Amino acid sequence: MRIICVLITLAVASACLADTIRLHPTARVAEGTDVVLRDIAALDGAAAVALGGVVVLPASERSSHWATMEAGEIRRQLNESGRVNWGRLELHGRAVRVAPGMPEKPDKKTTPAADAADEAKNDVSGPGAPTVRDLIAPRIATMLADAELETRIRFEARDANLLDVEILGRHVELKPVALAETTPIRVIVYEGDLIVASGTVRVGVQVRRTVVTTTTNVRRGEVLAQNHVGVAQRWVGPEIRPATSAESLGSLARSQIPAGTLITADHLRSVTLVHRGEQVRVRYLARGVSLEGDAVALEDGSAGDRIGIRLGDSRTRLVGRVSGPGLVIVAAAQAAKEGNR
Repeated sequence: MRIICVLITLAVASACLADTIRLHPTARVAEGTDVVLRDIAALDGAAAVALGGVVVLPASERSSHWATMEAGEIRRQLNESGRVNWGRLELHGRAVRVAPGMPEKPDKKTTPAADAADEAKNDVSGPGAPTVRDLIAPRIATMLADAELETRIRFEARDANLLDVEILGRHVELKPVALAETTPIRVIVYEGDLIVASGTVRVGVQVRRTVVTTTTNVRRGEVLAQNHVGVAQRWVGPEIRPATSAESLGSLARSQIPAGTLITADHLRSVTLVHRGEQVRVRYLARGVSLEGDAVALEDGSAGDRIGIRLGDSRTRLVGRVSGPGLVIVAAAQAAKEGNR
């Protein structure tokens, strides 16, 4: 009986879940063409994907500059299409800014004929009924930590049969294995209680990030300075976490870094400002009073590290934060808290 109740609950909940239309902050659409819903929004669910081809801004009304479309106007255009059922749909986002021009395509050495064939295979916005292909981008978007990152995806030609399975009136399960530059996604398509298609597609995923790169060769152990690095925009795999300028400058190169390298934490190590066994200067802060004295470091430490110290010749041990070469700051409140553990 309990199993039956659970199944009924799941069925009711599934029926009540609304598909979503989530407006992008910005979108680029080829100049001189109509702007359709799939150009400006992530569509999640069959009911949303089915509206992907609805024209929300005709080419005749577009300008050659940025245009802002409010959510209310987009909702009105969808209502006029006569195909929307707001009982099954939710619209998220206040507005989207539309600019003329197509999104940048991946650099690729190939022939014009091969480019045309590749675009035909990998087109994610083709006409016709919604397919599995149309559900991939929204699912990838939900996996990204930063939903506003500009993203591009590519499909493999060998997955075309599964990607082109129609989904209208069907239930689709997408089970990504892990988000990476090549993301495997397990796909199962149901019609009623029958599995009509299943398999794994491999999706190329890249995000556009601001990154720090080396402008010259950097030797192992060299401290990175302003003349070693520059800032650029690059398409990278979503699993890559580039180091920031603040993290890079002043750090040591773990190994030789060739010019043009995108810098990550793996390339860097912090400069050791305090060495174990060395005498350090301690600044002790308590109730508005600052006292200074000498101590011995019990471990190595870089800027911001918390390390143990021993006061002079006594057995008193404290924990403080490395604040500069040979300098450790101890806050009385924090020291008391750690002493009570």
